[in-house]
Amino acid sequence: MNDEKMTRTALVVIDLQTGSIFLARHIFKQLTSDQFKQVLLNNRKLVTQFSAQNLPIIIVTLHPKLLPKILDNRFTQPLVTADLAYPLQKPGPSAFKHTELSTYLQQQNIKQLLVTGFTTDNGVKKTVQDAEKLGFMPTVVTDATIARNSEKQQEMLKKFKHTCSTAKVLKTFKNKQKRS
Repeated sequence: MNDEKMTRTALVVIDLQTGSIFLARHIFKQLTSDQFKQVLLNNRKLVTQFSAQNLPIIIVTLHPKLLPKILDNRFTQPLVTADLAYPLQKPGPSAFKHTELSTYLQQQNIKQLLVTGFTTDNGVKKTVQDAEKLGFMPTVVTDATIARNSEKQQEMLKKFKHTCSTAKVLKTFKNKQKRS
């Protein structure tokens, strides 16, 4: 990831929301609390850096149609936020299906996406697949995503065309600031 690409890059945070904590603890029991906390920490670092550079941040939350209204707010509150972030609600796994994300990115002249979030093997995967089909260039931030279990995480990361770490993204920003 080079400096020029960073100026046309958006951070897309997938499904890091209150419902994800419930799923991680009670459904995907192989995930540890420490693993989830580290993913949140890495996402917060990325959000902070993107905010400081005034780059687009899209906070995507899943709002399943089958979820009773009474549970909606308990399930869908984002765990990562930023003042100028673009909030996006989606009805299914992909952030592109049945949303205005593609239009928003085109209006912002964004081609490159850094994709993070929960789960690597569902929401992240489907968002990346749709992004590629639509002509965007997604890169998955490996340590800012989490799958249902460690084995699934490693399996999925091998399938993505472009990956990088949080440290690499932050280093790119640091190098850019040195040259400015």
